[in-house]
Amino acid sequence: WPERPEGGTAPMELNTFPYCVNSIGIFSFLITNYTGVSSSRTFSIIFIPFPLPLSYFIRIRLWEAFDFTKRFPATYCTFTGPAAVLCGRAVSIFPEVVVKVLVINCGSSSVKYQLMDTTTESVLAKGIVERIGFEDAKFTHVPGGGPKQVKTLPVKNHDIAMKHVLASLVGGGGVLASLAEIGAVGHRFVNGGPEFIEPVVVTKVVLEKLRNILDIAPLHNPAHMLGIEACIAEMPDTPQVIVFDTGFHARVPEKAFMYALPRRYYEQYGIRRYGFHGTSHYFVSHRAAEIVGHPVEDLRIITCHLGNGCSIDAVKDGWAVDTSMGFTPLEGLMVGTRTGDMDIAAALTS
Repeated sequence: WPERPEGGTAPMELNTFPYCVNSIGIFSFLITNYTGVSSSRTFSIIFIPFPLPLSYFIRIRLWEAFDFTKRFPATYCTFTGPAAVLCGRAVSIFPEVVVKVLVINCGSSSVKYQLMDTTTESVLAKGIVERIGFEDAKFTHVPGGGPKQVKTLPVKNHDIAMKHVLASLVGGGGVLASLAEIGAVGHRFVNGGPEFIEPVVVTKVVLEKLRNILDIAPLHNPAHMLGIEACIAEMPDTPQVIVFDTGFHARVPEKAFMYALPRRYYEQYGIRRYGFHGTSHYFVSHRAAEIVGHPVEDLRIITCHLGNGCSIDAVKDGWAVDTSMGFTPLEGLMVGTRTGDMDIAAALTS
């Protein structure tokens, strides 16, 4: 937990604050603001939750991320919450700072999105652009409280897809007067490699490092990058935050994530078990602990993420200590489009 700058008193423990979860555990948030250094050096804690499965704590400095230096010279931010499709909201001590958050889950041929209003805890709009790269792409947009709108139109690339998404949010029939109302954009990123564990704010340095690890998740990472770059092009002054699926597995011990290969393959190429669906496993394990009435740190839990993609985690002390998936999502359980574990000799002889 970060300390107050300039020798201020360290913040209180997290468990001294109220913790709120709605009936299905999708939103969890906490806001607290306290002073003590000086009138110009206020330490603020901000929680930015993400519904199912983006649910692990991160810490960033807002003055580095959101350029709030002049207004909040000593402000920190903590994100939390789970999400099946990367949806989220940002809660701030000042509502005018981050009220509406656009969250993007960019796939190889699709863009899913949700626009969240943090003051009402509601979804202002959501939708999906499918079949990107085709003349008959499908664009489904659902404004909050309104009827579903479905269009078939040509969408050449992710840049064009994001233009359609953003255009649907503003103007006639939109839910925003302008894109300036959006306080931040959140992005899902499947594999952050060994370096990216906690969510990060997009900078030129971050983007350059991510470009160097696109090949460790060739189906997902390049698509995520296209979505991030498209958002930056359309909203250059809006903070962009990336959350990594692999973050929950950062504490998996070496005995569990190392393969029986020469160590140089890990050191030179990063070949190891990364684990995926981590934000979902985090949410499930913590929700299970809540239901049985015990602290998650006191439990040993097996969590199952079962859908078109499937994985199993062993969770101890609130964090994954082993996982069924490996260097890529190919390893582990059978899923919708992959066989799971299979003897390599079978592939070589078929």
